[in-house]
Amino acid sequence: MGFTSLPIKASFQTGGKIKGYINGGLFVGYLLRYSEDWNGEDNSTLTTTSDFKRIDGGLTVGIGALIPIYKRVILDVGGVENLGLCNIIGNSLKTNSVGLLVGLKYEL
Repeated sequence: MGFTSLPIKASFQTGGKIKGYINGGLFVGYLLRYSEDWNGEDNSTLTTTSDFKRIDGGLTVGIGALIPIYKRVILDVGGVENLGLCNIIGNSLKTNSVGLLVGLKYEL
């Protein structure tokens, strides 16, 4: 599923050398494309992109740590949960994703 989203978050960060953080807010998403791969099986009941509502929205929360590595380079490790509040197909299917985030940041 090709989906793009725009999160709008607020964050609280602790002090100290290794900084913990929590964040939360809202997200708005837009479905770009949906596809299914049936590996040669009967695909007479395929769902297509037009079956879905294109716009989604919901809540996002996260938790993590900022760990200094070298001078201005920081390792950002955390987790995020995005919980859709809008039905994207029919009356009962909502989006939900959980992810692990690992990244490097350069402090200006």
